[in-house]
Amino acid sequence: MNHTPWWALITGGIVMLWAVGAYSRLQRLRADIVSAFANLDTQLRRRHEVVPRLHQQLRPLQPSAHDDLERLLAASNQVMAATQLVKGHPHQSAPIQACNMAEDVFQAAHLALVEAVSAPDEGWGDAPVPALLDELEVADNQARFARGLFNDATAAHNEAIHLWPTRILARVMGFHPAASLHLLPSRIETTRVTAPAPLAPLTP
Repeated sequence: MNHTPWWALITGGIVMLWAVGAYSRLQRLRADIVSAFANLDTQLRRRHEVVPRLHQQLRPLQPSAHDDLERLLAASNQVMAATQLVKGHPHQSAPIQACNMAEDVFQAAHLALVEAVSAPDEGWGDAPVPALLDELEVADNQARFARGLFNDATAAHNEAIHLWPTRILARVMGFHPAASLHLLPSRIETTRVTAPAPLAPLTP
């Protein structure tokens, strides 16, 4: 009868327990990526809802911004289409790169529109356009924050699969590095022009 040494049984049991724990942790980190992207998707949808209202309100008031509005609307639609590609597998690189390219186009269109219409002498009167521009900026900042949380989740996942000896298990079980999203500082706040504050009267 072949008797397995007791130390081999103990070592095998320890390795098995470690493998189960490491695999569970990798699964949880991958699930964190999915959850973080679901939150980002919610914020992107909220931002997307502002764009058609801004397009409808601003187009008759600012004919010169027609092309910028069309580009912004098309870019927002492109972002939502790319987001659909990412859903279900946000840890894969190709869909994330498509989302990055779409977001870069949106940010360029957003900046161009703000530069075109945000001047202190626009004279909007009672039109809700400035409020909608602010609403779009707030929604964009919320999406930017959610994008940062997604990148945090991908960073934690990637760090785990590169640790020794977890990287051996990750390679065997098909865990690959997750791609991150572009996260550039907002240029909108520095672009929008505000009217100067009135000067205080001179005192003798």
